[in-house]
Amino acid sequence: MGLRSRLTARLTGPRTAEPKFTEPGTYRVVLQLPGPSPVLVIRAVRRTTGIDLFAAQKLVNDAPVIVREQLSESSAGLVVGQLQKAGARAMAAPIGES
Repeated sequence: MGLRSRLTARLTGPRTAEPKFTEPGTYRVVLQLPGPSPVLVIRAVRRTTGIDLFAAQKLVNDAPVIVREQLSESSAGLVVGQLQKAGARAMAAPIGES
């Protein structure tokens, strides 16, 4: 496998989010604004959701958007923290509220 093939597989291949970002519950995370550094936000989205680069980029470009649903309050808080650390404006809310 050549370098280009390995790079493409790494960027677009399936990933899994860390377990601390996926505890089930009744909260959702909303990305309101990507902020001044969308690249960092895309990385944070990939890390917390496990989606590929292109899906993460589309998600960030479509803000405001729901990033994750059905999370515990603590997992939702961790995801919001990662997004805010990357410079985004994000919030966690119980499902059914905005």
